[in-house]
Amino acid sequence: GLAIHLLLMYGWRKGLRQAALLLIVYALVVGSWTVYSVARWNRFVIAGGGLPAFLYLGATGWDSAAQVDERLAEQAPDGSYTGTATSSSYTGAATSVISSDPLGWIKRRVTELAEAYLQPHGTSFYAGESLRDLVFGTLRGDRSFASVVQGDYFWQKLALYGLHYTALIGGLIGMWLYRRRWQVALPMIGLILYLTLVHLALLALPRYLFPNEVFWWVFAAAALVRLIDWRFRSRAAKH
Repeated sequence: GLAIHLLLMYGWRKGLRQAALLLIVYALVVGSWTVYSVARWNRFVIAGGGLPAFLYLGATGWDSAAQVDERLAEQAPDGSYTGTATSSSYTGAATSVISSDPLGWIKRRVTELAEAYLQPHGTSFYAGESLRDLVFGTLRGDRSFASVVQGDYFWQKLALYGLHYTALIGGLIGMWLYRRRWQVALPMIGLILYLTLVHLALLALPRYLFPNEVFWWVFAAAALVRLIDWRFRSRAAKH
């Protein structure tokens, strides 16, 4: 994606040189792990080898290692699971699950991805009832607002929610405001889209999407700069 961006920025001749240099450096960095993996374990991988497992977990969900193994033994094609999970057993089981209910798989993936975006990374480290359950309990009339505020680690969780949603909402505004400056915005938007689309198919958890948070904040800050500029221009026009 970055190589294509360089071609768009600099044209074919200069862009191709820049893209080739970028891809060579990238290959050397990623290839160091490939060489180490072959030398240490006699196992050829590029970046990582967990794609089939995450595809299967995206189709069935995660409970615990024991339960995943138990389901895998039932869902993997005959002969592909021998007590040790392999790429072929994960791939075969995922194919079986998805093909048996493709619409259910699509619904599961969209729902899980949305929940992963709406749940800030880090709140699960705090004990007690989740902030979401506390709020929905108040809306249903099951508890009072005072009891919500007195919940376990309420203010810490609220701070995480506030920061996370400020980044998402401000980031969307910033992307829209800077849509014409695609030369600067496109690489960051590209990474956000890349991770989003990857986890639309694979298992999605808040911590897997968390690397995007940096770029959401960049766009949120850009939106704030535009707001400040507009405010100063409005005040200057009045005077």
